[in-house]
Amino acid sequence: MTTKEALLRKLEGLSASALEEVLAFVRMLEQEPEAVTQEEAAEIEGGRREVTEGQWTRWRDIKRTDV
Repeated sequence: MTTKEALLRKLEGLSASALEEVLAFVRMLEQEPEAVTQEEAAEIEGGRREVTEGQWTRWRDIKRTDV
């Protein structure tokens, strides 16, 4: 089964509201990507470097549960 066939099969089982959300997502994918500023590119690269160097924390370790 191809990816397209698998996707179409999954779509058949979705509700009308879920299909609207899928359509909105597909329309977003069709748009041209936004340009990234040099500052944003530097921040992205810095984040990638931190992950590569093991400088990350799991969300479940820092999320607040008292609110």
